[in-house]
Amino acid sequence: MEPTDKPTGVQLAWPIKQSSRPPTPARTSQAEVPKGEQSSAKRRKTSDIWNHFTKTNDGTTTKAICLSCGSTLSAQSSAGTNHLWRHHHRCKAEPRQSLLIPRQSVSQLDRMPRFNQDAIRESLAKMIVALQFPFSMVEDQSFREFVAPLQPKFKMIDQATLQEDCMNLHKKRKAVIAKQLDEQHGKIALTVERWSCQYTSSYLKISAQYINPDWKLINRTIGFRLLPEPIDENVIVECITNVLEDWKLVNKCGSITAESSISTDRAVKKIREILHERQILEPGEGYFHMGCGAAAIKQIAQDAFKTTQEVITKLRQVVRLVTYSDASEESFKEVAINCGLPLTNIPSRDIVDRWDSTYSMISDALNFQRAFEHLQATKPEYLDGPTATEWLHLETIKDALEVFHDAAGSLSSTDSPSANRSYLSMKKIERYLSKPEHYENNHSINIISPMANAFEKYWGTIQEFSEIASILDPRLKLQYLEFSLVKQHGAAVIQENWQ
Repeated sequence: MEPTDKPTGVQLAWPIKQSSRPPTPARTSQAEVPKGEQSSAKRRKTSDIWNHFTKTNDGTTTKAICLSCGSTLSAQSSAGTNHLWRHHHRCKAEPRQSLLIPRQSVSQLDRMPRFNQDAIRESLAKMIVALQFPFSMVEDQSFREFVAPLQPKFKMIDQATLQEDCMNLHKKRKAVIAKQLDEQHGKIALTVERWSCQYTSSYLKISAQYINPDWKLINRTIGFRLLPEPIDENVIVECITNVLEDWKLVNKCGSITAESSISTDRAVKKIREILHERQILEPGEGYFHMGCGAAAIKQIAQDAFKTTQEVITKLRQVVRLVTYSDASEESFKEVAINCGLPLTNIPSRDIVDRWDSTYSMISDALNFQRAFEHLQATKPEYLDGPTATEWLHLETIKDALEVFHDAAGSLSSTDSPSANRSYLSMKKIERYLSKPEHYENNHSINIISPMANAFEKYWGTIQEFSEIASILDPRLKLQYLEFSLVKQHGAAVIQENWQ
C-alpha cells in the first residue's frame, strides 16, 4: 500500500523518534468518557467526607452511599456536602457512635450553654444582696481579675449599674410577693418591729404572715421604712398605713403584733380606729393588737440585768482577760484542766445589746467558776472579779433567764405558727416565777419580783387568746388546758371558776 499525504485515524504513517522520557499516556477524548463520570474525571474529590461515602452513578443521577449504614444520598455537585456531614454525625452505624452516650440522655450536655450578659448580671446582684457585700466590690481589681477567666465575654459593671440591677431584682421579687398576697383570700397578720442603729435614726420593719393553701406559714417582709424625727404615734401610723396601701392590704389586715411602747400602742390604736371607720374590723374584735412575746421577754431580761449591772460588769472584765489573746486563753485552759473542769464552751465576751448573748456568757462562766476563783487568788489582774456572793447572784440570774431563753427560741421561729406554742412557753415561765423559794431572801426577791410583775402585765393581755390557740392544737385540746390550770391553782379553784 502506497503512502498517502493525509493521516488516517490516529495511526501515523511516519516513524516516531525514540525518546528517553517515559511515554505520555494518550488523552481520551470527551466522547469516549461516560457522561456521568466526566466531572469526576476532571476534578478530584477533595472533601474529607468522601472517606465515609462512595460515589456511584446509575446513568441519570450521582449518588453517595454511606460506608457505615448503606444509606443513599444525593451526590450532585449542586447539593454540596453539608447534608453528607449531617448524616455522618448522626449515623448510628458509625463506629465512633458506640463510644458516645446516647443523645437522648445528654441533650443538655452535648451543647455548650449560651453566654447571657443579663443573666450573669442578675446572678451577680443576687450574690451581692445575699452576702451583703458592698457595691464597690465590682470595681475591685482583685475581684475583676478573678471573674475574667471564668467568663472572658462578660463585661464587668460599675457600682451605679449594680445598684440598678439590685433595684430591678427588688422590683421583680416584689411583683411575685404582691401576686401571692393578692391571691390570699384570708386575713393577713402584721408584725411591726422597731430597729435602731447607733449613728442613724430608727427604722420600722413590717412583716406579713399568712397561711397558704398548703397550710404552710408564709412570712414576708413588706416594709423597711426610715422613721423621721421626732418619732411619735402619728409617724408610726403614717408609715404602717403607707405600707398597707402600697401592697393593697388594708382590707386584709387582721391583726398587728408589736412590742409594747407608748408610741407604738397609740399608733396601733389609731390604725384600729381607721379600720373601724372603713368597716373592715368589727367593733367586737378585741385581739387586733397583740403583744409580741419575744419582745416582752427581751425587755424583761434587760430589766433583770439592770438590777445586777455591777456584777455583770465585773464578769465582763474577767472574761475579757481570758479572751484577750491566744496565750491568755491557753493559760485559762490549763487552769481549768488543773481544776478538773471539761474544756467545753469556754466563756466569751457578750454583745451588750443582746440579752441572749449576755445570758450565754453568764451560763458558760458559771461552769468555770472554780477556774476564775483560782485565778483571782493567784493573779492580781483577776482581783476585781465577782466575789463568792456575787457568783450566787449570777446563778440566780442564770436560772431565771434560762426559762425565758427557752421560750424565746420557741416563739422566734418563723417556720410554723407560734400561737399554740406560746401557751406552753408562757405557762412554764409563770410556774417558775411563782415558786415560793424565789421569795425567801431579799436578793432573790429583788431579781424575781420585777420580772414577775413585768411578765404578768404582758401575759394578762393575751392569756385568753393563747388558751384558745392551745385548744385548737390537736395535740393539746381542752384536756391540757384543764391539766395546766389545775396544776397551778388547784382543782377546787378551777372547778369553781369553770362552772
